[in-house]
Amino acid sequence: MVLRHLTALAGVLTLYACRGEPTPSASGAVDAEGAVLHASLPEDLAVGGVRLHLDPDSCALTSLRAEQIRSHRLALAPPCHFSAPPGAAPRVVTTAAGEVVIVESSRPSAAPDCDTGLQGLVVRAGEVRLASEIQEVTACPPYAWDDIMYHTFAFDRTDPAR
Repeated sequence: MVLRHLTALAGVLTLYACRGEPTPSASGAVDAEGAVLHASLPEDLAVGGVRLHLDPDSCALTSLRAEQIRSHRLALAPPCHFSAPPGAAPRVVTTAAGEVVIVESSRPSAAPDCDTGLQGLVVRAGEVRLASEIQEVTACPPYAWDDIMYHTFAFDRTDPAR
């Protein structure tokens, strides 16, 4: 498994080198022009008694609670990552609808912007619900999204529980 992750990281670093882009550090940051990109390494996060595992290369999310495993397909283009403010762990915001995490997928566009898609995950009572709508923004991660963004995903109108 470690070999697979090292191979994926080597492929990402080669891709950046071939495209003439700055090479990310081990954390995934690129500081040549202030732009930040992520390396494709699996991400894990514990939220509300649920372990979330995100595969950045496929934007596939697996949730594990007790002995129940569920797969979720995000509506974002790979690679994707749990959103985290600069230099911090992924942010989880507690709302009336549950705990909300944002997953982001970003591509550089006209400098200094990025085309970034955001999809929220709401964890409540051990269940994971994906927001049905993607928010499109022109900001480059890592970015500290405000609470309004998290609350927007928490109250997605297509929630079957509503």
